[in-house]
Amino acid sequence: MGRLKSAGIGCFVGVSLCAVAVPALADEDDPPYQVASCADPDPTNSLQADLGSGVLGVGYEQRLVKHLSLRLTLQYNKPWYTETWGGPDTDAYAWAVELRPFIFPFGTGMKGLYLSPFGRAGIGYAKDGLDKTESNPVWSVGATAGYGWMFNYDRILLRLGAGAQYWAYETGSQKKAGVKGVYPQVDIILGWAF
Repeated sequence: MGRLKSAGIGCFVGVSLCAVAVPALADEDDPPYQVASCADPDPTNSLQADLGSGVLGVGYEQRLVKHLSLRLTLQYNKPWYTETWGGPDTDAYAWAVELRPFIFPFGTGMKGLYLSPFGRAGIGYAKDGLDKTESNPVWSVGATAGYGWMFNYDRILLRLGAGAQYWAYETGSQKKAGVKGVYPQVDIILGWAF
């Protein structure tokens, strides 16, 4: 009976090893291993850092459908580059809220070619040639076109784009400080998608 028991255990071990080893054999064209992703391959939300021209912001974007997403951003705006484009050398800055849709014409979700109109509103501050720093409600509107990439199993988002915007960032009642006019807009957006 001892030999029969030993033969049964040996047979069981042999079959078990074959059951494990045979599926592990790979064809010549198979990769040596497969990495499983824990990421949702098609994320619908993103937390973002907006680092565009004159902007430093933190936003949340929600994809509504494959062709459209909407972002709400809290921003610090400082149009530091306006003098380069023929505008005033201003010390104007603002704390603003931006509402911005991203339109993806090819239905690629949160990546690929995009068109994006936007609007901002907030409280602006400027002194320039005034006696003291003045504050006023300020706003800007614009639009950009660009391209977005997603890396690391669609977790890391990068968007680059360009367009134009109209700044209405003036303060003061009689004598004005700040900036008003059309200027270039550059999108540099980094995000974490989920």
